[in-house]
Amino acid sequence: MPAARTLFWPACASTRPTACGAFPCHASSRASPYRKPRPARASRSATTRPAIIFSQTPALLVLVDGKPELRQVAGSKLLRVINTPALILFDEAGATYYLRALKQWWSAKAPEGPWAVAANPPSALAAAQKAAGSHVNLIDTPPADIAEAVEAGAVPNLHVSLSPAELIQTAGAPEYLPVPDTELLYVKNTSSHVIVDVANQENYVLIAGRWFHSKSLADGP
Repeated sequence: MPAARTLFWPACASTRPTACGAFPCHASSRASPYRKPRPARASRSATTRPAIIFSQTPALLVLVDGKPELRQVAGSKLLRVINTPALILFDEAGATYYLRALKQWWSAKAPEGPWAVAANPPSALAAAQKAAGSHVNLIDTPPADIAEAVEAGAVPNLHVSLSPAELIQTAGAPEYLPVPDTELLYVKNTSSHVIVDVANQENYVLIAGRWFHSKSLADGP
């Protein structure tokens, strides 16, 4: 099973790739479906380069806003990571992090993993989950493709990032189809916008209105 790769792609300074209208079922205006992307404005979001995690197998991404900030759970010895919408708990005694997702507990020795399904989660986790109430996202209702994979017996890869990140997931190896009347190919077996410029063999990914590029999806720049 191919491992997911975390990549740091540079933002695209050129306007070589076409915009989202080049992808089937994503045309969104009356203008030409092959519009070029607008240059990014100078703002914090425009200058922050996200980590791009590429996976050919089912995967989930959980974001934490910086280094974990821990707060004691009422009536428990467990600590909760409060700078994330997910329910992540830290057991000081066992020096272990626990994360609730897909109706089960996952564990890791460090917040960024590696994460695995917990074989024997502490009983105190249930009380801590109840104490958290509706203030957390238990990630028990995943996207349809992940839910189908879980029902089929797959165990998704769980990624936790302490900095801005995006997950690019394909259903197996990338499958490429041509974009009509261009020198571009698009990846059809992904919900993300991923294209290849045949002329320069660059891969382009559209994230939040900005293009990022790399010579390889798997190995980064």
